[in-house]
Amino acid sequence: MDKTRKMLFVTEVLSMPFDEGMRNVAYSLHKNLAKKVDLVTVTHSDNKVDNLDIKRVDMNRLFLVAELKRLIKEHSPDVILYLPETSITFNSFLRGRILKLFGRGARVAIFATIRRDYTPLQRLIIKRFLMPDIVLLFGGFRDWSLRGINSRELPPAIDADRFSTATRDEKALLRKRYGVSLDKKVVLHVGHVRPTRNVSALIGIQRLRGIQVLIVDSTSTPKYEALNKNLREEGIIIFNRYIPDISEIYRLSDIYVFPVKEEIASINLPLSILEAMACGLPIVTTRFGGIEEYFKEDEGFRYFDTDDELLRIVAHDNLNGGINRQKVAGFTWGRLIEELIDTVFEK
Repeated sequence: MDKTRKMLFVTEVLSMPFDEGMRNVAYSLHKNLAKKVDLVTVTHSDNKVDNLDIKRVDMNRLFLVAELKRLIKEHSPDVILYLPETSITFNSFLRGRILKLFGRGARVAIFATIRRDYTPLQRLIIKRFLMPDIVLLFGGFRDWSLRGINSRELPPAIDADRFSTATRDEKALLRKRYGVSLDKKVVLHVGHVRPTRNVSALIGIQRLRGIQVLIVDSTSTPKYEALNKNLREEGIIIFNRYIPDISEIYRLSDIYVFPVKEEIASINLPLSILEAMACGLPIVTTRFGGIEEYFKEDEGFRYFDTDDELLRIVAHDNLNGGINRQKVAGFTWGRLIEELIDTVFEK
């Protein structure tokens, strides 16, 4: 750890369990930055962080809180890194400005995970009055309306050591452990069971002969009971519980499908796609967020635009996920953190 580089990391979203994209990003930033710089991490007082070395503050919507100001003054950071729960909304820029005022000369960086749009008036106010020192863009921001400001695109990142391919015997053992059919092709989706994620598109796949659809839902978001009921009635298996080792679910599966279309329904480059690739699964996905900036179509990675196209690919295309693991080999948190540190501490 370089104690000459002092950073304060603020985020509303750091809370256990780390079972969805934003929480995983927050935890990974905290864990990996703490190895490299003199770090103080701050999150909301209601968040569950157990024995992690994280300060909890009762933060209001604008961060106008004396305790937060005190922590910043005591640590005297060179850089304040802010990861907004809602990514870079207009209000996130307002909070970033408050952090800049509290920081007394510290550089402020906002870490953006979801592409957002702004009204012409909001763009004007942001550029004239609310700009942080830099915006860090996680995983491709095509056609972002604030292009031209001081920003840096950071590469995607996963904890590659957690994920690996499974042998035939390992896959069979995992399916027995989780109660999943041994003789069907398992099509997996990991993420929130909510209408905005277009999970109803998976019903058509479930109706295909010899297919079992499996969804791992986040435990940290509100449940849409009617949607859950509808999916289960079609025969789709849904795990609504926390899975301590999510890699086991990827490893028992055969294909990973990402059906999301709405931009705000997931982070810009979904970690679940990268994790599935690291486990050697073929990917079938919409052209979501920044995915196309990193991955081209081939036998292990296919894009679809319509539900009929999705069904055709899953039912008839000869997919080979074995080539995907190498594609994500360079997407490590170590690499991202090094680029982040070099960027935010440069003068």
